[in-house]
Amino acid sequence: MKSIIRNSKNYFILSGSLILLLFLYSIHIVVIPDFKNVQIEDRKHQIEQMTVTIISLLTNLQSRVDSGELSLEKAQEQASEMIDSLRYGQDRRNYFWVMTTRPDMIVHPYMKDLLGQYIGEYEDIEGKKIYKEMGAIVEAEKSGYVTYSYQKYDDPGIIAVKISYVTLFEDWDWIIGTGFYPDEISSLKSFQIRRILLLGYTMLLLILGITAFLTYKISSLKKQYELLREKEGETAQLFKTIFTSTTQLVGILDRKGRILQANKIALDVIGSTLEEVKGQSFWDSPWLSNSGNEKKRIRDILEEASYGENRRFETVYINQDGTKRFYDISVSPVFDSQGKVRFILPEGRDITERKNMEDQLKKLNENLERQVEDRTGTLQKYLKDLEGTQQQLIQSEKMAALGRLVAGVAHEINTPLGIAVTAASYLDDKTSKVKNLMDQEELTEEEFKNYMDSTRESCSMILANLERAASQIQVFKQVAVDQSDEAIRTFLLKQYLQEIIKSLHPELKKKPCLIEIDCPDDLMITTYPGTISQIFSNLIMNSLKHGFKNRDSGKISIVSYREADDIIIKYRDNGQGIPEELSGKIFEPFYTTARSEGGTGLGLHIVYNIITQKLRGNISVETTPEEGLSFHMEFPVEKTNRSSDVDSE
Repeated sequence: MKSIIRNSKNYFILSGSLILLLFLYSIHIVVIPDFKNVQIEDRKHQIEQMTVTIISLLTNLQSRVDSGELSLEKAQEQASEMIDSLRYGQDRRNYFWVMTTRPDMIVHPYMKDLLGQYIGEYEDIEGKKIYKEMGAIVEAEKSGYVTYSYQKYDDPGIIAVKISYVTLFEDWDWIIGTGFYPDEISSLKSFQIRRILLLGYTMLLLILGITAFLTYKISSLKKQYELLREKEGETAQLFKTIFTSTTQLVGILDRKGRILQANKIALDVIGSTLEEVKGQSFWDSPWLSNSGNEKKRIRDILEEASYGENRRFETVYINQDGTKRFYDISVSPVFDSQGKVRFILPEGRDITERKNMEDQLKKLNENLERQVEDRTGTLQKYLKDLEGTQQQLIQSEKMAALGRLVAGVAHEINTPLGIAVTAASYLDDKTSKVKNLMDQEELTEEEFKNYMDSTRESCSMILANLERAASQIQVFKQVAVDQSDEAIRTFLLKQYLQEIIKSLHPELKKKPCLIEIDCPDDLMITTYPGTISQIFSNLIMNSLKHGFKNRDSGKISIVSYREADDIIIKYRDNGQGIPEELSGKIFEPFYTTARSEGGTGLGLHIVYNIITQKLRGNISVETTPEEGLSFHMEFPVEKTNRSSDVDSE
């Protein structure tokens, strides 16, 4: 480094002189002769780009032909006029021409006598059939360059070498061409040479100035170098201190994975010195397992690190006493100033305590899972027993409802049957008396007439009361059978609702209640009629027992209609309602506000289960204290059951 600083002035002076000589050589031997060739190539590129522009214009006209906006003849006429008028270049004399692949000349602004003529035999002064050659190039390569001798612009008296570029527009079978005359590209003029030389000398002076500046700057490099050496020593000492005092296991490997350095912590773990492990391959070192698969894994990781990848892995070290230590090792590449991997740095962290905690946590989770499984089994058994009890209670509630129906209907039937029996007994007594009088031949006409009147009245009374009892029995039969039968049948909803209300007549007599049904007469549904009976029996009884509890009378409205494939039913009473915060509990099993009065809390729960599970519908409730309770129900208008026949009565 010191020798370089000492010889720096001579080095920069010599290099400046060489630069000057190389610059003069390049200007006079290389740049000036090649300048014209560069200009020719640049001009060829220019005419090629201009020809491509003409092709783009023709493509646009063809798209208008395809769309029907122009006819082909009109488009070609416009194209010919446009190309014939185009001029470019410094003196606006350069032009384009157009010919067919036959070839026939279509457009040429300076040689009008060739227009419409076959030009395949046209030759230049050297005998070259130039238009045939253009056609051959286009046929073979679609486009290309042709060099020939031709008149200069519009002056047939001047013949010069011309370079032309031709390309094919396939849609119209047109060949588009244009060219330039190389003799117009003169070599470098003297003022251009002076300009280049001036620029070169300026650059040279600049280089010499920079050289002088660098020479000055490098004179202070020695002091900076010495200061750098001092700082490097401090940095090396700091690195050594960190390297040896860190609590992690740290090593330094070369790119091939061989051990160069290891800190004291790492060496203490294996009970070795640096000399004993230095030069070993890391995968063969005492820190790692002797397993063949493990060695291959570490070798692959180090190879990836040698290409600049960061990697991480876990390994196990077995102490001499047989205990295991777990290490988490990171492998990082260390790059030099050129971005190449110089070293590989492995860093190990002791994670034995974490691993032991993970093992303990795993065992704890396994024990917990077993406990959860045992508790889950017990809870499932309790739940099954609870569901069985609940089903029994629900069935009991259903039978109790049926019992109440039987008791009510029996009471309703006893009255007309008692009257009928009394009337029949009276008729029997009157008949016996009339028979005795007839046997004794003492029956008068007036007595017989009275007997006939009594007989007619008694028969009418017996018939009316028997019909009344028969009607009650028919309603009871239909509703009771539906409540106990699970068969699906088709029925008129409004008519069936009226029958349900008739069956509840004994209960409705206790609390005067107006029930209004708003339902189309022809609304037919196919479902379980017993479930419909249970739903409305429970809802009406709920209104009577709770809604109208402290009232002398009440009103219930039932609105039903069909919407698409669903039945919509809105049930509403004008009773006392319930607090809004309790509306979410009324469908819960065993929830009741009248348990002291014998309420079970299953009525609305049964309604909820029937609608949501058996009928596959949904139910919601709205309530306002002192204004009543409203239920909104929806379920399919047709419930099918493949396991049973539908009775379409």
